[in-house]
Amino acid sequence: MRSLRHSDRGAVPGRVTATLTAGTTYYIVAGYFIGNYDACATRNVTVEYFPEVPAPSCESPLDVGLGSTPFATLASFPARELALYPCDGDKTLYSAVYLRFTAPKDGWYALHAVPSGSLSWKPHLGVLTSCDASVHATYAPTMVGYPLCDMSDYGQRDYASVSVHLLSGESRVIAVGGSTANDFGSAEFRVVRIGDTLMDGAQQLSLGSNSYTVAPLEPSVPYQGACGYWYRMGSASRFTFTPDKSGNYRFSFCNSHRYEAALSDSPDMPYASLVTGSYGCPNNY
Repeated sequence: MRSLRHSDRGAVPGRVTATLTAGTTYYIVAGYFIGNYDACATRNVTVEYFPEVPAPSCESPLDVGLGSTPFATLASFPARELALYPCDGDKTLYSAVYLRFTAPKDGWYALHAVPSGSLSWKPHLGVLTSCDASVHATYAPTMVGYPLCDMSDYGQRDYASVSVHLLSGESRVIAVGGSTANDFGSAEFRVVRIGDTLMDGAQQLSLGSNSYTVAPLEPSVPYQGACGYWYRMGSASRFTFTPDKSGNYRFSFCNSHRYEAALSDSPDMPYASLVTGSYGCPNNY
């Protein structure tokens, strides 16, 4: 049986994973290092069983299409090392699974890995052009929030999103894994075609106040020509504006929890063309 001590870097607070033997009784305790913060409260503990299945491989991935495909990672699956040099340090996807998407037509596609249920694990992913571990991957870090608009249960979940451009018939293998050795579980892989450009479907703005609704799983918009996975807009609400006269304009997202904004004169959002701003509101939200 594998033991995860409090000091183990792979352990997720409030969750412990171990391989158990049938018929053996085990004992579990849960609490705080110091103090007591929920006396007299009713809490819940969930027990999950993950049956062993053969580990997937990059050479034999699960084919996925547009829409949603369920998948699962297990602790026994090997990790995948992602080569991100020279833009970023390499990343490890623990308990990795491999999925393959083939584009039905030219265009931009949003790829999302979203854990199932309220017990969220922390996925991140890499889009591979080759199974050779030395080949540079397109990386999507773990994000947190309410990607499925499930704010009512206060169940924030961790998820990962990336957008890629593909030609008709072109395929990519996507490796999905946990952020730590104790991160694995069930999830859905969702694929949505954005359009011919990253800004297809963007909402037209006019002078004055414009209301908008944040859709479930808004795409992650990469900044073309940038080096590094942080040079992108995650969960991007997209807009377009055509002024009637030349001059200075300001686009304010105050009180909308859109902390960052970027403007370009190209729908492909090239890095060299961007005008950006962040946390510019008086109350910072």
